[in-house]
Amino acid sequence: MKKIFKYSKILFINFILIVYLTELFLFLFLPDAQKRLVKIHETRLSIAKELGADYDLRSPEVAFFEISQNNPNLSPAYYFNKGFAKYKTFQKAILLNKPIPFRGPINKQTLSCAEDLNYKLIGNDKFGFKNPNNIYEEIIEIILLGDSYAEGQCYKETNDIAAYLREAKYNSANFGVTGSGPLVSLGVLKEYAKKFKPRYVVYLYYEGNDISDLSWEKSIPLLKNYLNESYTQNLLNKQDEIKKFLSDISEDSYEYINAQINFQRTSSQKKRVIVIEQLKDFLELSSLRNCIKNNLYLIRDKDFDAELFYSVINSMNKETNSWGGKFIFVYTPSWLRYFTKFTKEQRYFSKKNLILNNLEKSNILTIDLSTFLDQENNLKQYFPLGYIGHFNKKGYKKISSILIDEIEKRK
Repeated sequence: MKKIFKYSKILFINFILIVYLTELFLFLFLPDAQKRLVKIHETRLSIAKELGADYDLRSPEVAFFEISQNNPNLSPAYYFNKGFAKYKTFQKAILLNKPIPFRGPINKQTLSCAEDLNYKLIGNDKFGFKNPNNIYEEIIEIILLGDSYAEGQCYKETNDIAAYLREAKYNSANFGVTGSGPLVSLGVLKEYAKKFKPRYVVYLYYEGNDISDLSWEKSIPLLKNYLNESYTQNLLNKQDEIKKFLSDISEDSYEYINAQINFQRTSSQKKRVIVIEQLKDFLELSSLRNCIKNNLYLIRDKDFDAELFYSVINSMNKETNSWGGKFIFVYTPSWLRYFTKFTKEQRYFSKKNLILNNLEKSNILTIDLSTFLDQENNLKQYFPLGYIGHFNKKGYKKISSILIDEIEKRK
């Protein structure tokens, strides 16, 4: 009995050693870009210095506070997403069944993110979306829906996809909502796109998180109501209530910004956090677990509510067709698809063919951006500092040119 226990103990120890050696092996042979994902800001700074590019080292909160001192028109951004769902104003509106806008503020500026280490001022229109107001003086031909990729983070309203479409003489409206999923886009379509009845409604689906965002959205009854054909919050006729909501949630944001400024970490604390995160990933066998999950498909189906997803997309298509417009589903690939391995987002990458095939069977027009980007020899040119993030100005212009070519073919 003692021998069995002894051998079992030796086997267990050897097993643990083999597991962690495998984890170490996977980490050592991961691409350098992925190893640096735990210290993204530091890597961006290093790249900017190598390129001789300008950079702003302020945190988003500090940058907002300092810029707002000389700009009374600058206001915190708001988006209908799970981040803002934690704010008391949002929760109160849900509890009291009050109307909730999708984006804001109205006719004010907000501060962009800084994936290229430079902040920009973003102009919002009279509906709270990222557009110049003069686009509404003419017929809207194209409306863009989706999350931050449709919205064009982290660039101005003059350097996103809609702006480049307008340069090409397609008057376009950007109704993207950062951090949102398909149900929010359906809601925006029914509340706003329906008013303008554009020739084309283009929905940019982002493979990295739209499925997980939908998992949160389906827990919000207000959003699921949009699957009912006649449902609307009637937001266009509730401007006073919308302005009150946006004013209140702006105050919530100011509280958050001030709290973040008061508790900014020192540089030494940041370094400790990076080391701790790397050690935590190693002890939790992150690379090995992701590798196993991705290859054995252990979690993909659980996270993908296919029935709801296709219902939402079909509702977008049906609504667009109701006024004679054409709905286009655009599959948008992630930076991680091309430059990393074993990331949690990869569990969604394999759904691409399934999604596109099912939509094509439903006679929904689709464009797969990855088929165009796969042909590029230098993909990094389309991303800020050639590193992880949303597209840069060049990337958004590239996508606009793809959309124009595909739309021209379908005329």
